[in-house]
Amino acid sequence: MSIANRDEAKRCREKGVEALRSGDRDKCVRFLEKSLRMYEDPDTQSLLQKVREGKDTTTSDAETSSKSSEASKATTASGGTPDGLRHRKADELAGKARTNKDGKSYTDEQNRLVQRVLRTEDYYQILGVDRNGNSTDVDATVKKAYRKLALKLHPDKNGAPGAEEAFKKVSKAFQCLSDEAKRRSYDQTGRDPEQSASASGRAGRADDFMTAQDIFDAFFGVPRQNSPFYAQHAQHQQQYRPQRASFSFLQFLPLIMLLLVTLLANFNADNSYSHQRPKFSFNPTKSYTVQESTNDMHIKYYVPPSHSAKYPAGSSEQQRFETTVETSYVNNLLADCDFEERTMVRNIQLAKRHRSVEQLEQAKNTPRPSCDKLNRLK
Repeated sequence: MSIANRDEAKRCREKGVEALRSGDRDKCVRFLEKSLRMYEDPDTQSLLQKVREGKDTTTSDAETSSKSSEASKATTASGGTPDGLRHRKADELAGKARTNKDGKSYTDEQNRLVQRVLRTEDYYQILGVDRNGNSTDVDATVKKAYRKLALKLHPDKNGAPGAEEAFKKVSKAFQCLSDEAKRRSYDQTGRDPEQSASASGRAGRADDFMTAQDIFDAFFGVPRQNSPFYAQHAQHQQQYRPQRASFSFLQFLPLIMLLLVTLLANFNADNSYSHQRPKFSFNPTKSYTVQESTNDMHIKYYVPPSHSAKYPAGSSEQQRFETTVETSYVNNLLADCDFEERTMVRNIQLAKRHRSVEQLEQAKNTPRPSCDKLNRLK
């Protein structure tokens, strides 16, 4: 049997062990069988038999089999005790898997990490960062610590009880300490400035804050649809993801249709009106100096001084005129809102590409006055 086949058999066995960890026994069996076809190994054969018989084979059993096989080969090659075998007991204890109430597995090491974060309040201690370092060192260390902890604590990778809360806690610590102004305030007061603002009622809205997943995506520069955690976590994230209003045309279609139906009905009542072009402006000019307001939507507009002669107050002509004003106003807002939405989305994508949490926060808080006005009209 060639060394190449033995190495390939080892890789197949490792894939089988990984499949067993994730609970896919059928996939595990396929890889173990493939491994044995390339290289006969007693430990692999024993593990395959246990899996086939449906015995209570844990991931630690699989890891033990894998390590035992590697140790056996190392002993054969060197004639002595394989390097690293003395650490085997500790490795097995660290890799021993448990299962939470949702059926997701986790190790003792993962559980210890979650519990450590949950019982720690100081942001520096949560991330394991020295608060006395210089500004440059702190920035670099904070990012490095967050990268390490976020990957270990993400709820889709860590099934230990409380992993989601620990993940959020690490994200809050990073969001505070990665911003120089917030970090300076935290150093002086010992409190997160974001939480202080929320407690005082100045920032009570959910969409004023970035979620832990937003920070994760921005830091690692991964679009949500391409995130390795997205498929499993998308539905769950809806519970705490800020709900951003989508001011699409369809949202305001009922309002548009109502205005158009009214306008067409009035036009049909007087065909001569359809040949006229109503003159008005939403801003005062030299020609449009008289301010008016529509009765239904209370929209301000300006007309020339001669307007009242052609459109007497309370007349059907004036009612049709105001419908035209309101339709034009809504159409203008729709166009402006669409531009504001596309600008915000583009800025969010740029922030994620640059892996900038600060830019992402600014992009999500971009003012959208036209969208706000449309929302008030609904």
